[in-house]
Amino acid sequence: MSIQTRSAVGYSGGQVTWTGPDECAWTCGNAVVLHTLGSKAQRVLKGTGFGISCFAVNKRHGLLAIAEKGLKPMVTVYSTKTLQPLAKLLPGDVREEGAGGGADKPSGSGAVSGKQQSSGPSVVLGVTCLAFSNDGERLAVCGDEPDCSVIVYGWRKAEVLGRCRMPAAASSASSTSPASSVSFHPLDASVLATSGPGGACAVWFLEPLWEKAVFRPLQLAAGALPAGAEVTCHAWGPGGLYVGTSTGGLVLLDTATMAPLQLHAAAGGAAGEVAGGASGGASSPTPGASSGGAAGGSVVAVVPDAVTSGAAVTALTLNRDLVAVAGADGSVRVFVSVPAAAAAITPEPLALSHEVWLGRAGPARGVAVASAECGGADHATLLLGCPDGTMYRAPLAPKQGGGPTHSVLVVDCHVGRLAGVVPHPGGGAFLTTGSDGSVRVWSTTDGALLGRKQLSSAQTALAAAAPGASLAAVGSETGVVRVLVLPPASTAASAAASDAPLPALRVLFRQRLHSAPVDVLVFSPANDLLLSAGRDGIAWLCSVDARGGRVRPLGCLSLPPGERVLSATWPRSDGGSGAASGHAQAGPVSTTSAEGDEPSCLLSLAGGGLMCLTASAELHSGNWRNPYPDMVLLVTIKLLRLEVAMLAVAAVPGDRYGDAYGLGADKQLHKLVLPAEAAAWAGLRARPLRSAQHVPAHARASGGVAVAPGGHLLASGAADGTVALRNMSLITLAAQQGGDGAGAGLHDITAGGVVTVSFDATGRYLASAGADGALFVYELSKRAAVANRLATLRSRIADLLAANEAAPELERLTRNDMIVDVGLVEELQRETENRVAAVQAAVKKEHLRTELLAERVRRMVWDSMAVKGAVISGLRAPPGQHERVLKQVTMLRRVELAEQAALGVIPYGLIDFDVYCNTRKALQVQLLKQKMRDVQAGFNTDFNKVAAAKKADCDRIADLNARLDDTLKDLRKLGAGPPAGLLDERFSLSAQQDTRDNIAATVLMVREEEVGAERYVSPAERAKQEAARKADEDAAKRSAKDNAGERALRQMMGGTLAARGGGHDESNPFSLPKPAWLVALGVEPDAVNPKLITEEQNRELKEWQAKEKSLQEERAKRITVLEMELRTAKAAVEELTSEAVERGLLARLGAAKEAHGRAASELSERRAALAELESRQAQLGADERLMDRNFKKEFAEADIHLNRLLQLYRARKPEQLASMPGGGAIGAAGGHQSGVEASSGSFSRVPGGAPGLHRQASLAHSPSGAAAAGGEAAGAATAAGGAGSSGGAAPCGAAGNPSTGPPANITPTYTHALPLPHAAVAATTLNPFPDAPPGASGHDRPGSSALHPSHSHASVHGNHAHHHLSAAAAAAGHSDPLHNLSGLKPEGLDAALWDRFVAYRAERLAAEAGARAAAGDLVLARRDLPELESREAALGSEMEVLMGSITALRSERKVAAYDNEVQLRLLAGQVEAMPPRPASADMSDARLLGRGVVESLNSVVLGKGTKKVELLTAMKDFKRGIYAAQWEAQAADMRLDDLRAKIRDLQLLHVTRDMQTVLKDGEDRSSALEAANLEALMKQRERLHAKALEDKRRRLRKLAADVSSRSAQNQEVAVHLVTLGKVLEEQQRLQAGMQSANDQATRRMRSLVTHKKLKEIALAQQNELGELRQQLEKLRLRTYPTFIESGAVAGMPSPPRRLPPDIKLLAGSPSSSSVAGRT
Repeated sequence: MSIQTRSAVGYSGGQVTWTGPDECAWTCGNAVVLHTLGSKAQRVLKGTGFGISCFAVNKRHGLLAIAEKGLKPMVTVYSTKTLQPLAKLLPGDVREEGAGGGADKPSGSGAVSGKQQSSGPSVVLGVTCLAFSNDGERLAVCGDEPDCSVIVYGWRKAEVLGRCRMPAAASSASSTSPASSVSFHPLDASVLATSGPGGACAVWFLEPLWEKAVFRPLQLAAGALPAGAEVTCHAWGPGGLYVGTSTGGLVLLDTATMAPLQLHAAAGGAAGEVAGGASGGASSPTPGASSGGAAGGSVVAVVPDAVTSGAAVTALTLNRDLVAVAGADGSVRVFVSVPAAAAAITPEPLALSHEVWLGRAGPARGVAVASAECGGADHATLLLGCPDGTMYRAPLAPKQGGGPTHSVLVVDCHVGRLAGVVPHPGGGAFLTTGSDGSVRVWSTTDGALLGRKQLSSAQTALAAAAPGASLAAVGSETGVVRVLVLPPASTAASAAASDAPLPALRVLFRQRLHSAPVDVLVFSPANDLLLSAGRDGIAWLCSVDARGGRVRPLGCLSLPPGERVLSATWPRSDGGSGAASGHAQAGPVSTTSAEGDEPSCLLSLAGGGLMCLTASAELHSGNWRNPYPDMVLLVTIKLLRLEVAMLAVAAVPGDRYGDAYGLGADKQLHKLVLPAEAAAWAGLRARPLRSAQHVPAHARASGGVAVAPGGHLLASGAADGTVALRNMSLITLAAQQGGDGAGAGLHDITAGGVVTVSFDATGRYLASAGADGALFVYELSKRAAVANRLATLRSRIADLLAANEAAPELERLTRNDMIVDVGLVEELQRETENRVAAVQAAVKKEHLRTELLAERVRRMVWDSMAVKGAVISGLRAPPGQHERVLKQVTMLRRVELAEQAALGVIPYGLIDFDVYCNTRKALQVQLLKQKMRDVQAGFNTDFNKVAAAKKADCDRIADLNARLDDTLKDLRKLGAGPPAGLLDERFSLSAQQDTRDNIAATVLMVREEEVGAERYVSPAERAKQEAARKADEDAAKRSAKDNAGERALRQMMGGTLAARGGGHDESNPFSLPKPAWLVALGVEPDAVNPKLITEEQNRELKEWQAKEKSLQEERAKRITVLEMELRTAKAAVEELTSEAVERGLLARLGAAKEAHGRAASELSERRAALAELESRQAQLGADERLMDRNFKKEFAEADIHLNRLLQLYRARKPEQLASMPGGGAIGAAGGHQSGVEASSGSFSRVPGGAPGLHRQASLAHSPSGAAAAGGEAAGAATAAGGAGSSGGAAPCGAAGNPSTGPPANITPTYTHALPLPHAAVAATTLNPFPDAPPGASGHDRPGSSALHPSHSHASVHGNHAHHHLSAAAAAAGHSDPLHNLSGLKPEGLDAALWDRFVAYRAERLAAEAGARAAAGDLVLARRDLPELESREAALGSEMEVLMGSITALRSERKVAAYDNEVQLRLLAGQVEAMPPRPASADMSDARLLGRGVVESLNSVVLGKGTKKVELLTAMKDFKRGIYAAQWEAQAADMRLDDLRAKIRDLQLLHVTRDMQTVLKDGEDRSSALEAANLEALMKQRERLHAKALEDKRRRLRKLAADVSSRSAQNQEVAVHLVTLGKVLEEQQRLQAGMQSANDQATRRMRSLVTHKKLKEIALAQQNELGELRQQLEKLRLRTYPTFIESGAVAGMPSPPRRLPPDIKLLAGSPSSSSVAGRT
């Protein structure tokens, strides 16, 4: 069983944004909902923390960033396509000295640079807003108080690019405020803007400078806003930064000065111009400047009354043409935007276009608009979010015919805490209500709103009737209880799908039953009773007639003093609920006789008790009337004390009360088995009822529980925001949580988590309502169980496959043998082939579409970087003067390109044969420097890692060497030398390997001793060195004369630091001094004669010898341990060195593999290119030969002109036509008109001979430069084509027009000017910042990637080939000396035939030029191929050598790992049972071994030990056999002795006559006969006893049957007696009535007269009471009652409880008889 989120209903009233053309996103609880507007499908992304504070979206790259709530918030970046996390950031861990990060210490200009400050980590207690850059690489995070910082991340590497605190407001120099919104410039990721209260409005610039980054804010200029106005929101526009103010104003700021932008309008109504537009709007114009020399007026881009009511501007959004301004009063007004192009400025910028009405409520609803964003497929749809839980969608463009634009409601959700969620009685929907006072019906399938009823006050309780009655009850905080009639869910769903008005929820009953908020509402299982409990300590019971549509209060009862109902449930009893017979009685209702026949309602009390309320059958009937004026209701109430208070309770039907499940205040889930005996319900002071079972459920208390309709599932939700699903044994089946720790649910924990949960009528769906106003609907499925079963099967199949692989080759099965369904496999293969073919066709189609679009865009923007041969020459010389020089330069450039292609040089930056301005070149220099810095930084990082690893290895080796020295020292103390072979290969460290500085100096610096030549030292430097040497000597002498340290050393320790008593202690700790008398004797202890010494000396000698022996044993053990330590340390050193060598070899192998892969890839590409070139060359050659063969066939009708045409067809140079008539003149004319032949189309001349500069030099100064250049080039090409085809006609337009080129005195300089959108692309879309096509972004985006082309060697080669083809194609018409053949036309030749000949010849020339280019490329490719093959082979051999070295090294390490010496102590014949010792935590002497080595050694030891044990067992068995044989022999000897003794006794025995008889006749048999007789007698008596016992049992059973029959007769007699008693009582009552009949007749006559008079009086009083009741009802409706609890005031007596006015009127006036009866 698993829980899957079906739909999310809720909107926090905050940010709403577009994530795609038809998808938007907003926050709902602790989740972000991605909603598709067209299909209304939802995707829910759950947060990982306690809640979501804000989020950001990048539509272009499909990114979503979420900031969680908490003291240390985490920002997580997801992919909107897969909803998988990509990165996690912790703003609280950002330090000021991070790489590239900013700091909080500002400089004089407000700039903050990284790697310069050294303060601690930032204190980010919350995140207020997030923003992605347009390229998706950077993420801005704004922190909340007290840090109030702005952090810019390179989130993919978790790199902090810049960090700085928010600047202080102008009014307060110390306090800062957090930003409420942040956004990057859409075209420049190094510029971002923030807005908010105080000084939060600023534009930030992030400028990298070498190894540090400058992150500086630029605040608002003084006087930029009106007095008292603050910036509330902002939006980037093409003309600048739009900001909204707190006074309802709209201002367009110049980002260079942060002052309002000055707009200059032309005087005569002409189009205006934005000053400074040439620089991208980065600089503010000079006031009073005019455009085109005409005097114009200056207009400030400020709209002071963008919101007419003066309310604050809450949101801004725009597209290319319009700006939408949303106010705090709910108004949305649309203004005309200020474009970037000068031609679009009107004399009245920012003019009001129209208004947008939210729904049809008018221009302003009084509810603020919290968020607004323009998006959609055409970037013309406005998305608005309001704090009241509504969301609207409206077109941003004005409506045809004028007037306001109406919006469409997208989402309408609850606001605030939800009071509950219950299922619709008819199924298919859920009901919710909450603090916003609305009751709503939601669809279970898609979460659509099916019905809505708005009430006057907040609702605190909700209940739905059981299936069969479409009723629901709600209770408000004012004590009013309402019963609503619900429409069918299917009808409401069809109305919602057809956009028809939603069906209304009709109020069936409304009455104020409580003087305090209502806590609990619950219907009875039969839908005939409704229980309501409030905080006033009163519980009301109402009669419900679902068919008749009536609800009537029956009465009320008081709860135990000080108690409050937390939850209630009315379970259905399994035993039925039949009503008791009888009619209603006048007086108190007692249900004691019918106790247990009706279902009971269980109420959970706040004091830890359970209250059981049982209503009688009269109350269920609906006809009973309460006779008491105070509406007191007497029912059966039982109380039970629980061990913990149940915050929520749900019951399962059972025999009597069923089993109850509750969520306790101890955060555990309890199962209660309620007792069926009345005596067990002993009250609230009795012993508490223990839970039958309880399990930990949630991390926080408060929540709800629900039982599925089938009674097989239990759902629970709590304040920790999670929802769990369990079976009835409280075993968790599924939990809706998947994060780290608690708080990973869909509901916001900081708001209160889950309030309650509920199943729908079918049990398929589960809903959870939260305190955050969110409703989540889950679908229950068994996919998890199926997935587990599938995983088990997969593991089993994997085991079988592994066993098959381990089987012998002859027994192994193939994959085809394992196929069970061969037909399915074949079908899958066919399906796969079909899908592959379809995908290939789709990919091909998509490629063709992409190529077509690219070609269209290329034609539209005409990028000079992609189209060659259109750059104008800058030489101002007559034609032909520099032709030879240009040809030489072209040839040299071709040779240079060929060399670069052969050597693999990658061109970086500028494009070949293009003209660039100084700004472009300066920018390219900066980019190259940045590339160098990146390479250096990467090298430094890698070097630092290697140096750190090497230093760590050196430190470890130094430690091991120190251990070796200490061990050797200890061995020398003990007088034992190290074993042979342990010190043969000691690893020593040089002085240059101790520290990182020495390593860096060794690697990166050249020392003087490494230089072989003698260093030249100047005389001045030599004198300086001599003076320094003398100064050092003088200082040393002065210090030697009076050195305090040496003086103290001499005085205290005799001038040395050695230990007193002979220096270093080299004594043996295991040597024992001999006794003085033994030393005096001068003999060895073993040579002492005991007879020559005293007894005392002898005893002392023995003691000394014993101690000496023990010390020698300890010494031997110590020596063994030291030798082991020595071996371990040496092995560790060897292992460390081998690992270092292996790492080096692996690094070299990785580099070699990478290089080999690149070489192999390049070789394959070159071979493929070579094959393509060969095939193309062969094809071109075949085409040429075919054209030559077909020439005569094509022009056979030329007749006499065929030879002339053939001569023209074969001519390639002008001198070949010298013998032709007019050939020289025509050739000269052709040469004059054609200009200079440009190599590969690199240089050309404008038709007409007028030279000029390429327009690309002006592209950095004019926003429309690309389009202008494209127009010029198109015009030039058209003119050239016209000249070629019309025989030298004049070109259209003058290319040398000075108005089209830039001024000659412009010297461009690089500034951080904000880029402008591409003009040609911006004209086709409403997006203010459209994505520029490839190649076009290089002109107007200084930071774009088009400035940094990174072509591979293969791509250069391919471009070169394409370059030759394009040049060959151009040579057919423009570079051909004979391209103007109109003067060579033979006389009398048909014009159509001549045109066909010209086209045929041009095609032949193009094929010839292509063949030459292909041949040149083929030569270059064949020349480079052997070099690449040899390089690839060398890399392959190097890889093999490295692999062999690594294999050998690993083999040596494995052999060394097996070569271990382990000391084992075995005592022969004994088994020691040593107690286990705790493992030591000191791992300094440990050695790391492979697990396989240890297991193999263990297997060897186990095998040998097993064999030894078997031998010992065999020896033991053999010894046991020997001992057994010995024992048997001894037993036989003992038996033999016994027999010998008996024989001896028999021989000595006195023989009598009886003995002789016995010996002769054998044993006496008389005793045997007697025993046989006794046995027969005993068997006979046993048979008689069994027979008597059976008779007794038969009589006993007969007596028991008689007893049971007599008992039944007695019971019948008792029942008969009871019946007779009742009959007797009835007869006595009848007799008494008959005796008093005469007296009663007289009294009855008198009473009839009196009754008639009283009836007339009562009728008159009833009419009067009716009139008074109507007047009282009118007065009550005009007033609002106030309930004051006087009991809360100390010292005041509690007045008698009074009923509400409505109940008093229903009860009528009190009667004395009823009071007396009650008493």
